[in-house]
Amino acid sequence: MLNHLRSALSACRGRGHRACASGAEPLRGALGPAPHRCAGRCGQHRCGVVGVRHPHGPRRSFAAAAADDEGSADKMADAAGEAQADSGAPKMVVFGGNGFVGSRVCEQGVNMGLKVVSVSRSGRPGWLSAAWAGHVDWQKGDALEPASYSEILKGATAAVSCVGGFGTNEAMYRICGRANISAIDAAAAAGVKRFVFISVHDYKAPGFFLDGYFRGKLDAEKALQEKFGDNGVSLRPSLIHGTRNVSGFDIPLGAFFGPVEKGLNLIPNIQQLTELPVIGAALLPPVSVDAVGKAAATAAVDPSVPGGTMDVWAIAKYV
Repeated sequence: MLNHLRSALSACRGRGHRACASGAEPLRGALGPAPHRCAGRCGQHRCGVVGVRHPHGPRRSFAAAAADDEGSADKMADAAGEAQADSGAPKMVVFGGNGFVGSRVCEQGVNMGLKVVSVSRSGRPGWLSAAWAGHVDWQKGDALEPASYSEILKGATAAVSCVGGFGTNEAMYRICGRANISAIDAAAAAGVKRFVFISVHDYKAPGFFLDGYFRGKLDAEKALQEKFGDNGVSLRPSLIHGTRNVSGFDIPLGAFFGPVEKGLNLIPNIQQLTELPVIGAALLPPVSVDAVGKAAATAAVDPSVPGGTMDVWAIAKYV
């Protein structure tokens, strides 16, 4: 029996670590101890020694070891995010950053290495658990009340407003118009260099149709041009598709509108056809929320992106 145990321990040494019975040390990977399989089920070794009590404490499953590795990866990501925030990365403030479009702008900003700060009335949304969200500074503020975010704008290189909504004409103008104009004025006063506004395609709709929505967006565009000139960019997307979270449920709008976008873009001379009265609006391709987010974040910090308006066709190139 003693000879059998000695032979087993000798084989264990040949696997790359000291024998388990004498205080084995596990092989290590990039994120810590690599899980090994052994008869002792410690989750630490590949030694094959039967019945040897390991010095690493209670037996641990592979799931537990994997959870430790994931925890280590999260800590490494958090450390990277803190280093990014402490670095000289450009600061981008996103109004409405917790919404459908705003969250994509924040995500793209993080991917681009920017220091991203979101300003919204409710802060970080409870449904958002993606890793990148941990690198966003989620602040509470009301676009209609500059005092609630004026300090946040200090030192920002750029700002993006994704504020918008539907309701009565009065409510829509307050949200789409006055709220955005207030954010634009505050950003200019704080010395922010560039400002990007998520507007809407000009469908040339009758004045009675969603008047507060369209009029508010157009007035905000005018204010942006007055305050920022060539350093102001208004994105004019059509219908925006992608996965949208509503009351905790993900709605895959892209499953339907993605193919519609591709199909419409296959029509010859589609861009010219969309200029036709009445029927032209129906032929305008939808655009993905990821393209809108990337276009907005890029325009915010890249001075080579010209000021003025960016139409559906230009936005769609950011895929």
